[in-house]
Amino acid sequence: MASSTPSGTGRCWTNCAGTTGGSISIFYYFDVSWQETVRCHASTQATEFSVQDMTKWYSPDDRLGFESETIISEDSTLDMIVRRILREGLGVFPATLGAPDKP
Repeated sequence: MASSTPSGTGRCWTNCAGTTGGSISIFYYFDVSWQETVRCHASTQATEFSVQDMTKWYSPDDRLGFESETIISEDSTLDMIVRRILREGLGVFPATLGAPDKP
């Protein structure tokens, strides 16, 4: 998204995007299709809400709108996601996770 500020997300997200006490907020958007969302829901014992409930909430490409928001694709493995967030968020790469993946 080209916008550097969120639209319609309220003051909370705007405050989170700023720096506080020398730290900075980093935003990640998991770009997951409706089909994958339903598949993941079905693979859990989730009973608090149904797929019908989820249809009311799901919105494709529902990003916050910050320029610094990073998109993580549906085909990313858990290992890739963890390494990326640690590398980008903390500037570290834990050797126990093996060789780094490209972002």
